[in-house]
Amino acid sequence: MNKLILVIALVINLTVICLPKATMGVQQPVGELSIGDEHLGGVVFYLFQGDDGRQHGLVVSATETLAAWQSPVSLVNAGSTTDGPENYKLMVDSPAKDWITSNFSSEWYLPTLNELSILWVVRFKINEALQKGSHTPLAMDGYYWSSRERGERFAYFFNFEDGDPYTYGKEVKYSVRAVRAF
Repeated sequence: MNKLILVIALVINLTVICLPKATMGVQQPVGELSIGDEHLGGVVFYLFQGDDGRQHGLVVSATETLAAWQSPVSLVNAGSTTDGPENYKLMVDSPAKDWITSNFSSEWYLPTLNELSILWVVRFKINEALQKGSHTPLAMDGYYWSSRERGERFAYFFNFEDGDPYTYGKEVKYSVRAVRAF
């Protein structure tokens, strides 16, 4: 029943009172968050109620860069569509990973295809929040690297113009956004 109420609240965009926002890298107790809220140094783009009865979700970074997935290319076995942190740990010689590592705490990682798909669905709401906070909006026609590779020379990216995943050479510079779970 609680999960149903949460889903209904999200669908009708019910505004719920939040306690003070957390600072980057520090999780503080919060009330109910909504899609588009600033939290943990980014913007909330996915929410669910965990088995522990608490609200959990995903946050996307407020900034992005252009970077290659890997250079020089090699096979690292980052093949999961659902485990971004595991794919991210496997990545080596990666300008995309280097950017995330040097700009964010260790909880942040390159998103999975599934996470990019969810982000694409709520992209208009997220861009509203990013622009309101004077952050870098998502590129509506951008190509965003995922953490999943396809063999030695290719990795998956998500096309924000048509909402589909594709593969391309790892040495090409595409947009990179970090995500983290809470």
